[in-house]
Formats: sequence, C-alpha cells, structure tokens
Amino acid sequence: MLIENRSTGTKIEVTPHSLQIDVPPSVQEGIFTITVKDENGNPVAGAQVKFTGTGETKTTNSNGEVSFNISIPGTIPYATYKLIATKPGYRSAEESVTVVNMFNLYISVPSKASPGQKITVKVTSDAGQVYGVTITLKRGTEVIETKTLTGPEGVSFTIPQVKEKTTFTIVAEKEGYKSATYEITVTPGGIPGFELVTLLAAIGVAFVLLRRRQQ
Repeated sequence: MLIENRSTGTKIEVTPHSLQIDVPPSVQEGIFTITVKDENGNPVAGAQVKFTGTGETKTTNSNGEVSFNISIPGTIPYATYKLIATKPGYRSAEESVTVVNMFNLYISVPSKASPGQKITVKVTSDAGQVYGVTITLKRGTEVIETKTLTGPEGVSFTIPQVKEKTTFTIVAEKEGYKSATYEITVTPGGIPGFELVTLLAAIGVAFVLLRRRQQ
C-alpha cells in the first residue's frame, strides 16, 4: 500500500507483514498444535487463530503456537476444517487441515476365568470387524503373551495358574485406532478332587443310614 508524506507529497510503498500458518495437511483427532509465523519464518505471538472445527478462537503464545482439541463423531473417516490467523498490521492467513478419525477398539472376552482355562479374545471397532490388532495379556506390568488378531475367530490365551485372586489385563492396540483394555478376574480353584471326595462321603453316610433303618 502507498503512504503519502503530507509535508513533501512523497508517496512511499509499504508492504505489510504477512502471517503464515504452519500445520500438517492432516492430523489425528485429539490435541494438535499449529504455529503462526511471519513472512521471514519467525513465530508471531498474540495472533488470533480461529478453528472452524470447534468454532474456537485462541491466541498464540510467545512461540507462536496454539493448540486445539477435536473429535470426529461416529464413523466418519475424516473431516476437513479451516484455520484462520489474524493480527493487526499483518495480512491474514488461512489453511485447511484434515482431521482423521481414530476409531475405538472393543474387546469381547469373559470377565471371569479359572486358572489354566483357555479363553478366546475377539476385537471389533466403531467401523466393524478389524484385523491386524496386537493383543496382549498382562498381569500388572508383566507381559504374559502377545498375539496378533488375523481373523474373526479371535485369538486364544491360556490363563496362568494363580494362588490367590488375581486381575489380568487384556490390551488391544492398532495404529490409527484408540487402544482398549479389559480386566479379567481369576480366582484359584479348590483342592483337586475335593468335590468328588465330598460326594463319595455323602453317599457313604446315606448308605450307612439306610442299612440302619433296614435293621
């Protein structure tokens, strides 16, 4: 733009500063950070940034950064929104960003199990069946076993022997998806053969009582 010196009548062309928005073409849903810079690549503090995904307007910090938190509803794979940066004395900037939906994973497995029992773990997602999921059986921070889900039949784990009531955790993970966890309570069994011994004893007592009545 031209600015005229009224005392001399000289006109001077002044080029205003311009803003630039540094943001990847696509981000995963959740919190993401963008940087506002000037035409020389220097961060610009105090710039107002509007994000159409949430309708929020935030101010950049001393590093020219500002963060937004966005979630994609339902099973929409992605959505594209606009970022608009403004500041007095600067040309505004506008950029588009595509937010990729991170589907939830869901674990299907019995909530209780016995030591030595074989359990089958199945995993689905918001979008339905999903494969290539890494499934891990853990006891606290200890990793018992890890398998990869490759079909609808699921994967199988054998519950370890325990001496007391123990909680095991199943973790399902896949890149681009939100991980899922599920807890299984395992209670140790009784004395081996205890039920059979009790049954035989009861039968014996009943037999003795019956003979006494007959006599």
